[in-house]
Amino acid sequence: MAKILQPSGLADRLRGQLVELQRRRPEIAEVRGRGLMIGVELCDGANNPNAAITDAVLERMKGAGFFLGKTGPGRNVLTVMPPLIVTSEDLDSMVEGLNQALRSVS
Repeated sequence: MAKILQPSGLADRLRGQLVELQRRRPEIAEVRGRGLMIGVELCDGANNPNAAITDAVLERMKGAGFFLGKTGPGRNVLTVMPPLIVTSEDLDSMVEGLNQALRSVS
């Protein structure tokens, strides 16, 4: 059974998981946002915006059933805006899917 967390608990959990992923994945330059609306900025190894990686990650995430947006002046920021009915398991699965997508494009 899914563990029920308050929205702030879900946001803290998601942010924590994405920051941890950032430590392991050099493509993630920054994790920012408020609540469950989070931006994940993707860059190349020299910290330059990388729209090509962002597009490839978006396609892989879409193929896995996760719909993220893309924004930013360099078109390299993934936008995470899950529905209000999201569960902690859904978020865990999305972060793992993002990790796999980043692995496959780098």
